[in-house]
Amino acid sequence: MSQNQPDFQSLKVIRDNATLLSVGNEFLGRNIFLQKIGNEITESASVLKDDIKTLKKQFPGKFATEVDTDKVMSDFDDIAQKMLSCDDEIKSSCESGELGKKLCSNVKEITESIGKIWIQVKGSEIKYKKADSISIFFDRLNIVSNTASLFIKITKMLVLLLVILASVFCYLYFTMEKEDKILNENMAISEFIVIKKAELKKAETGKNDVQKTLDSYNVKEPMREDKIAVIDLETKIQQYNQEIHVLEGLIEIRENELAENNKKLKTLREKTFTERLFKQ
Repeated sequence: MSQNQPDFQSLKVIRDNATLLSVGNEFLGRNIFLQKIGNEITESASVLKDDIKTLKKQFPGKFATEVDTDKVMSDFDDIAQKMLSCDDEIKSSCESGELGKKLCSNVKEITESIGKIWIQVKGSEIKYKKADSISIFFDRLNIVSNTASLFIKITKMLVLLLVILASVFCYLYFTMEKEDKILNENMAISEFIVIKKAELKKAETGKNDVQKTLDSYNVKEPMREDKIAVIDLETKIQQYNQEIHVLEGLIEIRENELAENNKKLKTLREKTFTERLFKQ
């Protein structure tokens, strides 16, 4: 992601669903999950289109390089509609994890496109601000008497050189690798893991309670009411198994992200300030 690039909430929703689907599980192919995720992607894609339009409107004039986001947004809509149809093909793709991989690829593509738009929008602002500041500065210098023209020229050259050096340093400093970003990500990931582990413990406790109740119906000649109760309890256990599997998958993904961030943090801390500044 580009420096300070916006991470729209609408894109976060699509990204989280893509991560969930990439786990791949037969329970995710059920109609209720397909329709739920399909509706979330449809709503979020609609909001994301408006977010991108709003971002583009911040650019004064025509873009130097046009960034096409229509194709990937169309892919989001197509995937959502297929999920809402709940046909056998989309169920198979969902259960194998292929649908999640495709969606993750689309999320990566739209994130890169937003980054390109963001760079052009923010680049134009910096360009105009610097140009205006330098213009005002040199206009004031021209007020000086003609007898000091040589001094003015030298001063201009020195100031311009300082501005260039300061600009280069600022760019390198603000784009250098920093610990804060990784630490903030780790904090968010850790909070997510704690929440999901609490949900996992609750689901496992619920499953155990249902299993104990089910075991109590283990009689040789159960009555009709007992059979119905047993079927209901077995269904609840399947639902708990499904929830547990999904939560374990999400926890594993985020724990891997945390481990990878810790490796990056360790490598970063071993670098000197100069190495970070020049990205060595």
